[in-house]
Formats: sequence, structure tokens, C-alpha cells
Amino acid sequence: DARLVFGKGHLHIGAIDMTLVRVDDRRNRRLLCRVVARYGTNDTWPDPPTPGDEAGYVVGISNCDRDFRRPPTVKRGDVLVVQARYRAG
Repeated sequence: DARLVFGKGHLHIGAIDMTLVRVDDRRNRRLLCRVVARYGTNDTWPDPPTPGDEAGYVVGISNCDRDFRRPPTVKRGDVLVVQARYRAG
């Protein structure tokens, strides 16, 4: 067995969020982690935007939205599924 003690994702423009789900041998699904994209809001056109807060760009990603003082267990044979959601169009 292993314990998940931290989680983070990597997302690009258009991203909404990313999840990590454990599927056990009975096909039960458990959400282990969810991170959310944070978009910049600074649009100072025609001047350059504030570095790190460029409007319309992913400028940060939240930490996992769970309490890791009680980390979830992953067992041998469990399947981990990573899913990223993006806006289309």
C-alpha cells in the first residue's frame, strides 16, 4: 500500500480542472485529488501586463482540495485515472 501525500497538475489555456481518481478491484471510484486552473485578470493594454497575472492565461493551479493530514491509501491493483477538463470552442 502507498499513501498519497501531495498532488498537483499541469494545465494550459482553456483548462477548467484536473482530477485524480482511484478505481479499486470492485470498480468503486474515489476522488483523490482535484486541482483548479486560475486565470490572470490583468489587462493593461497597450502597456505590458503585470508579470504573473496575464489576462486569459493560466497563471496558477490550486493545490489538491483535500486534507492530507489523513492521506488516502492506494493499494496494489488499484487503477489511477487522471482527467483534465478543458473548455471547447
